Amino acid sequence: MRYVLWAVLILAAPVLAALSVWYQKAYIDNAKPKLMDALKTHKKMYALITLLYLGMTGFLLATQDSKQLHTDLLIQNLLLWEGLVCLAVTDMRVKKIPNTVTLLLLIVRCAFMAYGVLVKQDDLMNTLAASLIGLLFGGGFILICMLLSRGGIGAGDLKIFAVIGLYFGLLGVMQIMIYALFFSAIWAIGLLISKKAKMKSTLPMAPFILAGLTVYYILLTNLELMV
Repeated sequence: MRYVLWAVLILAAPVLAALSVWYQKAYIDNAKPKLMDALKTHKKMYALITLLYLGMTGFLLATQDSKQLHTDLLIQNLLLWEGLVCLAVTDMRVKKIPNTVTLLLLIVRCAFMAYGVLVKQDDLMNTLAASLIGLLFGGGFILICMLLSRGGIGAGDLKIFAVIGLYFGLLGVMQIMIYALFFSAIWAIGLLISKKAKMKSTLPMAPFILAGLTVYYILLTNLELMV
């Protein structure tokens, strides 16, 4: 049964990558392209996203036992990471965060929370409390940063951190936030030193959030700490 799951998740990676590429073209061009046309137009993007999806899928499958990662949590982690890859690509290309993808990630988390309570008999109040605290902190802290930066941070970044808080709770979203801000600061300093950006320049934040989430997955020894 376990190997069947592995096969399904590995085969799902190129399919989800294809949907990501299609969504990129549909969102940016504001049209409804055919799937094969989108893949032909963005062959390199499709290849890159497929490799990324396969890489993270392989990593989580290989470390599933050491991270004490149950199947439902494994799938949650993969879907969240894959959704952030899609958001990161869009943010890099047009500096926008699609609400549709963020909403889908929110629905995924809510569905798995319901599964945990109804099937796994998780404690409802503890699950809700931990997730809502993470959501409020993730969204609230970025809201303060938005107000202080006066446009340097967008509403899309706020939504991403709020959703991440719903997945990982307070401590998880704090760690990912620290990693993301660290990477973005290093990148910004590099651009300033090389004179490729000015103090008032803005950076797409989603790629750094993705990097922060990736480091979180790698460093955390027990992803079942996710509530």
